[in-house]
Amino acid sequence: MATFPKVHPSVRAPRTTFPNPEPADFRVEDKLVKGTLRRLSMTGGCALLASTVKSGTLAEIAIPTPIGPVVGLIEFVGRGVQRHTNSEFGFRFVAFDDEHHERLSKALHQFG
Repeated sequence: MATFPKVHPSVRAPRTTFPNPEPADFRVEDKLVKGTLRRLSMTGGCALLASTVKSGTLAEIAIPTPIGPVVGLIEFVGRGVQRHTNSEFGFRFVAFDDEHHERLSKALHQFG
């Protein structure tokens, strides 16, 4: 069963900021793009990517965690700050299956 994360304006989603960016793989328009995560929550996050991505682009994300990979569909929502050779991009989760949703929740509790 697919899970579609919902944003609740009065309740902030559990989140974490990584002191050292964590690796993540993005499949954007059938191309594998390596990146790192700076921030992550139940509703989205912020990634550093070496390539440019337009706001509104859909992609698949794969995040390795100690309890197994988290795989989901994301939408890039904007470009942030240029950092050395990488650019910062915000994203929101669009959908993932129940197993990966639960795994993300557990991983955030472990990281946070």
